[in-house]
Amino acid sequence: MTLKGGDDKKGGAAPAKGAKDPKKPAEEEKPAEESQYVKEMKQAVKVEKSILRFRLAQIRNWALKRLRDIRQKANKVYTKLEDWIYVANKAENDAVEEMVGRIR
Repeated sequence: MTLKGGDDKKGGAAPAKGAKDPKKPAEEEKPAEESQYVKEMKQAVKVEKSILRFRLAQIRNWALKRLRDIRQKANKVYTKLEDWIYVANKAENDAVEEMVGRIR
């Protein structure tokens, strides 16, 4: 007895066109050998990655050196500012003491 779709009830229907036959190994699943161009492209990508890493390391080292220089200069400036504040404070205290001495 057949149904409207043409399938037998007993399961003797043919598989759909796109379905894989479980008995036969698919030829597409075999690992294809890479072409020479693909190998060259992969090698070129590796070279470019190494160049990029080198350049990034150079930039990092330059930036760290600049930060160290800026920090050293900033420390010198803060030391000078501290000295100036100390001198200004001492001058003000000396002026106040002199005025107190004259007023007495």
